[in-house]
Amino acid sequence: MKINSQRLSKLFTDLVKIDSPSGEETRVIKYIKKYLRTLNVPAKQDSRGNLYARIPGKTGEAPLVLCAHLDTVEPGRGIVPVFKKGVFTSRGATILGADDKSGVAEILELLTTIKDGFVNERSIEILFTVDEERGATGARAVRPEWLKGREMLILDAGESGKITTAAPFIFEYEVELTGRAAHSGAEPEKGRNALLVAARAIADIPVGRIDDRSTANVGFLASGQAINAVPASATFKGEIRSHERSRADKIFAQTKAAVESAAKPLGVRASIHRELWCEGYCYSHTDPHIKKAVKLMKLVGIRPRLKVSGGASDANTLVGKDFRPLDIGAGYKNPHMTTETVKLKDMVRVVELLQRYVND
Repeated sequence: MKINSQRLSKLFTDLVKIDSPSGEETRVIKYIKKYLRTLNVPAKQDSRGNLYARIPGKTGEAPLVLCAHLDTVEPGRGIVPVFKKGVFTSRGATILGADDKSGVAEILELLTTIKDGFVNERSIEILFTVDEERGATGARAVRPEWLKGREMLILDAGESGKITTAAPFIFEYEVELTGRAAHSGAEPEKGRNALLVAARAIADIPVGRIDDRSTANVGFLASGQAINAVPASATFKGEIRSHERSRADKIFAQTKAAVESAAKPLGVRASIHRELWCEGYCYSHTDPHIKKAVKLMKLVGIRPRLKVSGGASDANTLVGKDFRPLDIGAGYKNPHMTTETVKLKDMVRVVELLQRYVND
């Protein structure tokens, strides 16, 4: 069925005009629930605010789950979308919000075509998540038992045609150092400088691009209250990303060794805590999930591009909940920037792709 591009354009415009920075998605959820009611599609929310819906199909095949997130980054308040020569931009002082409201609009337009007469052979389940941009906390609260399908498309990979084949395991760590305070002028020898240990440790731990599939970073350091006092405590935090969990473990071991090596000579106690922030995943190019996406994209005129990601999305979290998520491009470019754009024709093609998916 031909996509109503004017309707899709209006739907997208309406969505981006609704402020929904992470943690403040209530208004956009209210809009979507009202829209779904016009389509006679019931929806429900979990305790975190994630929105679920289901549209039955003609076959007994397990449903295809379509997912997009509702929140946006800052500056994302008072967005004024501009449409010129087929391209959406913001007026310039804010992001556009196409990450990820283009994906939301595309899914809603698919459902609207069903009301207009398009027949979906396969059942469809919808998952709109909250708070993706602040660590996928919405996805962490998803109730898998509320969804029957396990094959999932997430419309959040950016440019049209992008297919994310792999994303890294991400570990966060925190180092707490405890020394002894002293006056730096009167009796510095009685002090045990925790900040000095932190500085020496950070200088020695692996940071930056470690190899072609691993990175590490230190992004937070806190210590001291006065320049004439030996700091008794220091805390720093970092992350390790790798497409191989064993490689991430080795980098953390090097990090821990650097901290302990810096702390011991100065008599400073070190406590190191590590937490898995999200799972990694990897699809081979011959995986049926990938092959289907490539085939169907070509049928609707989208050029597929297989990409390995160094970042994370809801897919990283949902793969740990027994889903098989595939993150594909919703069409937008320059996410998180005031130069963010999306072409209407690319959004139309994504809706056509979704139509192919539910009837393949």
